[in-house]
Amino acid sequence: MYNFVSTVQKPTAVYHSVTGCFTSPNERNLIISKGTKLEIFTLTPEGLSPVLDVNIYGRISDMRILTATGDKQDRLFILTEKYKYCILAFNSESRELVTIATGDAEGTIGRPAEAGQIGIVDPECRMIGMHLYEGLFRVVPLEHGQPVRESFSMRIEQLQIVDMVFLKQCAKPTLALLFKDTRDARHIVTYSIDVVTKELIEGASQDSVEENSTMLVPLDNGAMLIVGEMAITYMNLKGNSQPVTISIDHTHIVAYEQIDRDRFLLADDCGSFGVVYVGSSSGDSQLIRLNSHIDPNTGSYISVIDQFTNLGPITDFCVVDVEKQGQGQLVTCSGTFQDGSLRIIRNGIGIAEQASIELPGIRGLWSLSNNSNPSSLHRHLIVSFINSTKVLTFSGEEIEETEIAGFDSNATTLYCGNTTENNHFIQIATSGIYLVDSSSLMRLDQYTPEKGSINLASCNGSQILISQGSNLTYLEISDSKLIIKKEAQLQYEISCLDISLLDGFTSSPVCAVGLWTDISVRILQLPNLNEVCKETLGGEILPRSILFITFEGTNYLLCSLGDGHLFNFTFDVVENLLQERKKLSLGTTPILLNSTNVFASSDRPTVIYSNNKKLLYSAINMKVVSHVCSFNSEAFRDSIAIATESSLVIGTIDEIQKLHIRNVPLGEMARRITYVEEYHSYAVITIQRNDGNNNNNDNDNFNNNNNNGVPLTNYVKLLNEQTFETTSKYALKSFEFGWSIVTCRFKNDDALYVVVGTAFHNEVESQQSKGRILVFRIEDNRLILLDEVALPACVYCLLPFNGRLLAGINKRVQAFNWGVDTNKLTKAESYSGHTLSHSMVSRGHFVLVADLMKSMTLLVEDQQGAIKELARNPLPIWLSRIEMIDDETFIGGDNSYNLIVVQKNAEASSEIDNELLDTVGQFHLGETINKFKHGSLVTSPDMDSPKLPTILFGTVSGAIGVIVSISKDDYEFFEKLQKGLNRVVHGVGGLPFENWRSFSTEHMTIPSKNFIDGDLIETFLDLRHDKMLEAIKDMNISIEDTYRRIESLMHHIR
Repeated sequence: MYNFVSTVQKPTAVYHSVTGCFTSPNERNLIISKGTKLEIFTLTPEGLSPVLDVNIYGRISDMRILTATGDKQDRLFILTEKYKYCILAFNSESRELVTIATGDAEGTIGRPAEAGQIGIVDPECRMIGMHLYEGLFRVVPLEHGQPVRESFSMRIEQLQIVDMVFLKQCAKPTLALLFKDTRDARHIVTYSIDVVTKELIEGASQDSVEENSTMLVPLDNGAMLIVGEMAITYMNLKGNSQPVTISIDHTHIVAYEQIDRDRFLLADDCGSFGVVYVGSSSGDSQLIRLNSHIDPNTGSYISVIDQFTNLGPITDFCVVDVEKQGQGQLVTCSGTFQDGSLRIIRNGIGIAEQASIELPGIRGLWSLSNNSNPSSLHRHLIVSFINSTKVLTFSGEEIEETEIAGFDSNATTLYCGNTTENNHFIQIATSGIYLVDSSSLMRLDQYTPEKGSINLASCNGSQILISQGSNLTYLEISDSKLIIKKEAQLQYEISCLDISLLDGFTSSPVCAVGLWTDISVRILQLPNLNEVCKETLGGEILPRSILFITFEGTNYLLCSLGDGHLFNFTFDVVENLLQERKKLSLGTTPILLNSTNVFASSDRPTVIYSNNKKLLYSAINMKVVSHVCSFNSEAFRDSIAIATESSLVIGTIDEIQKLHIRNVPLGEMARRITYVEEYHSYAVITIQRNDGNNNNNDNDNFNNNNNNGVPLTNYVKLLNEQTFETTSKYALKSFEFGWSIVTCRFKNDDALYVVVGTAFHNEVESQQSKGRILVFRIEDNRLILLDEVALPACVYCLLPFNGRLLAGINKRVQAFNWGVDTNKLTKAESYSGHTLSHSMVSRGHFVLVADLMKSMTLLVEDQQGAIKELARNPLPIWLSRIEMIDDETFIGGDNSYNLIVVQKNAEASSEIDNELLDTVGQFHLGETINKFKHGSLVTSPDMDSPKLPTILFGTVSGAIGVIVSISKDDYEFFEKLQKGLNRVVHGVGGLPFENWRSFSTEHMTIPSKNFIDGDLIETFLDLRHDKMLEAIKDMNISIEDTYRRIESLMHHIR
């Protein structure tokens, strides 16, 4: 089994942030770490402007700015969890990161520091310090203008370090340590560092500071602040002054920033606290401004300049297709406590409806302004029907139906728009072409065919192309006249045509037509209509729409067919050649191409755009769109007009991006979610910090759970699938936490039930000692409790299984039967043999169980209903989540950020081997996975390759990824490409790819096996031509074929 792993959403949770003049001496930069990703911004008057974002071959554990006297630009120090470190600079000319130094601080002995890795920089930039192992302090000496010297370690007596800093304005680098002793008392000690002798010289100290002190803040002249949960102390151990302490409200300070010499900004873990960046790993990050006066509108000194989406931590998600369009969307449980939310994530673009008019039968839409300037406001909306044309005129928010005297309102309009010159309107109807003055609305000139009707039309403001059957006529608009330039009889009947302008042209040198019979596209030269290029499309489906468009300096010709397929070509305007032919599917009905961001109207409306010279396709969150046009009026700025089957809609389109993310704030933490399709609802377990004043529940169990002094209540809630309004909620008991929620149908019962598994957390006993299973029925959008089963152990997971319910209860998997007449659960068979069964999935009669410490176990239900062990994986891996790839192959994510794939040993020669799940793949993802789920965010439009099985996953850091099962042939191809890319794509800071992707735990490291890094493979698409050639030089394949093979697979992912 071979797998291709790619992220569709990079990590969003912010773990570290620093500021400095990194990209230029004159620019102030914000640099943020999102675990495995580094993002660099420049602060501008309008907010943050992105400069660069790069993936890091490591999880960043600390990050610091180096500001050295004499250097024009700051440098950046990065430390990773695998004990690698590097110093980076920024090349202002190439706009690339440059590695100044790299090193490995991993030790052969020593216990990892309990408080985590700490990296600090001497204020005078004389050294970098790292605390990685208990009892050791590692130093990287720095000297201005000299290469970075080799690091070395020194022993320190204190083992349990809480925080450390270098003090300011000291003759020698001086280290201050906040540590705790064996009785948990906290103390301060300082050391000066002699780089020559590699010694720590103990200095002043202070015993017994506040017992909950967590942070040191260095001040001038060797002073410091000691920040605790209830007090802040000023201390200067160099002098004889006594410490000064002030009390604060009980809180947990997690970050600080110095405003000026005398003022500091402190932030706690609740987000309570010039321009300040507030990075968060549990909610959206913000750029805020601290004002000197209260804003009368908000009543706050703080105004939000910008907000940055964070999906993390994703604690659970479900995959749904609410719109029944064949495209899945994720609904994630994101954030914690007051930052908790549901996020609706789909691969596409949202349209926010502003106005809607019931108007069925629309055949075309065009907007008109009373000014020939394309940027002027639109006044009229022209709506075409089967035998008529209506004019809708906008005045503010008022809409009225009017007439333009020069138009033919009794004919179907094929095109309408403004002319390039003289503020004219042009209407091309089935009856003729009408040139109208935009001020008087009177007709200036007209063209009427000698016989028959006009079938098709295209116009670019100064040139017109029309057809009647196989007859093609080319006209130009000049001096308020319609001038016939050329007529031609083509070989076959014309099915579509276009004369759109490409960038850089004031008039088009060519036009494009699609023909019946031979199903071809022809490029014709203007004005003589001579054929200069022919492309046969093949098949039996007619081309129905065609469009010239320029993206990022590249000219394209797009051609859609009547069955929803789309061809795209690059167009060489000099040689008149169509090249790089590609075919994909955007729907099942005829596609109409509009130049509004190339909006493909069909049963699956799509916006086509370009990024990094690649054509990309994003679905729109509307079911069926027949026509669309841009619309920018006084009341509806920067909008689009959309024709659906029954209405005219005016709305705004979201920023074009691959993922559309909608935020549903809850003000509490969503922990688990399941989709209740039959009742058009979501059932969600939430955790709410509350003040005890809210008792609007569907039961009387409302009680506050006290967690570190913070009142908590767990709820089971029912939310409407469209509005996400709470229609019902059920409060759990004191100290009771919801761990699992599923929908379940039981044997001989057609009803759908919501089942919840819980655990009681008793703070006195500090352990979960018991739990419940709750069974709810939904009536009138309310949760009705039917049954509850009290258990002497915790219910960590639930699984509907062949008409029964399976529950992971501590170390046991217990089956329950449902009494249809009694509405009660009764215990049936069980299996014991785990340390803690925290996750289960099933296929058929097989159940895969994740154990907290013993990897995976495969169980089977026999014909009598007994549950027996079939096989297990022997590795001592602490799994976080599991999923079944197919009947034979299973995948899991562990707490060391790895992926592991195991397989049934079908060809085992002995009974013992047959009972083992063999490890057949391993990969270091660098993320903690909280959920696997079969599904996809795309409809797999590429028709040249079969649909591949995909698994989605969500992580603690907010990343969303896709695992695609690929063939052996694909694996061997991408493995060679991966090796080639490693020759040309080097890790930031010199961090090695092979080391990063190796399966790694605290006790072992083994190379990656049978996995492909999709993020690395995708970088090929953005390389320079020479780098592409270098990457594939040993593969006997062209750049074009490599490109196509990558894109073919990526269509299954994003």
